[in-house]
Amino acid sequence: MREYRRAYTDLTGSLLIDLYKQKETENIALSPFSVMVLLGMAAQASAGETWKQILQTLGMDDPVRAIQGIQEALDKEPGFHSANAVFVQEALKNAVSEGYPEALKRDYNGKLFASEDIVSDINKWTKKQTRGIITDIAGESMKHAVMGILSASVFQRSWTQHYSYDDIEPMEFRNADGTVKETDTIWTLEDMFIADTLVTGFVKQYRRSGCSFMALLPRLEGEEALLQVLENLDLSTVFEERINVETAVYLPEFAFQQTFDIREYCRAQGITELFTEHADFSPLSEIPVHLDTLIHKAAIDVSRKGTKAAAVSMGIIDITGAFFPEMEVKLNRPFIWAVMHNKTALPVFAGVVNRL
Repeated sequence: MREYRRAYTDLTGSLLIDLYKQKETENIALSPFSVMVLLGMAAQASAGETWKQILQTLGMDDPVRAIQGIQEALDKEPGFHSANAVFVQEALKNAVSEGYPEALKRDYNGKLFASEDIVSDINKWTKKQTRGIITDIAGESMKHAVMGILSASVFQRSWTQHYSYDDIEPMEFRNADGTVKETDTIWTLEDMFIADTLVTGFVKQYRRSGCSFMALLPRLEGEEALLQVLENLDLSTVFEERINVETAVYLPEFAFQQTFDIREYCRAQGITELFTEHADFSPLSEIPVHLDTLIHKAAIDVSRKGTKAAAVSMGIIDITGAFFPEMEVKLNRPFIWAVMHNKTALPVFAGVVNRL
């Protein structure tokens, strides 16, 4: 796992910077793990230049080995859960390459589902795998999609200390746009302090968990100062350099969800062929397809009780060109017709329409 930490933290940093520039003064929540897994699954389903571009962005020669190692470590932690899946329209299930479902299960512990209503089934899966924290990710505009690749992760854990009403204090929080809002904060003493040239912060432990909460405050104020921190910060290194010093902490309670389109991020990182008619998904199917949509949705809730966080990354696959236009059949020339007996599959009536 440590062998690939640099690639993981580089992906985290570049994602944070890209989303920060996109959203300006808005909140950001993401799961780098979920994004990495989705890109790994996309690489598994692709070949040629498409495959090379994804691997170059991931910064890994063997993403399956790296992701399996990271997932194995995370799955051991109480409160953490992850799941991967691929959905395919029922009418196209036989177009999936014979060995793909087995490879999906072997490499990513993922399952292939055939669906008659891909939007509804993706949203049901999302709600289940995020334990209800995220209830949907697919919209009606995706109802004609032929396939969907999904990776979900969720974390739920309480603090080591239970907080009472006396531990909650009001505090004015100055928003990025200059407005001020009074909010509830948890006042506590922690024993892990972070001091860096760019930030100060703390680490707070979760109850019966190998995970911790870390918060970092830029030493300088302003939007440019925060961007400078994002562009120069290695979260793993800062976390490892924490020191054992008693620290007074005021942690505001906050909760929000955010959805990002990460196609432009991928294009900026060099993954361009994936979204074009030149995409090579031959390991997945012989049908010419490309990735049409790439969405990341994340939710975070930090309160006096603990932390709930969930994320889903979704790639929607459509058929390229006019090979299979919106799954329609237009009877605008002579055609054969039949009345079939369902049980025996025998034609009870049959004929041809040559003219109307």
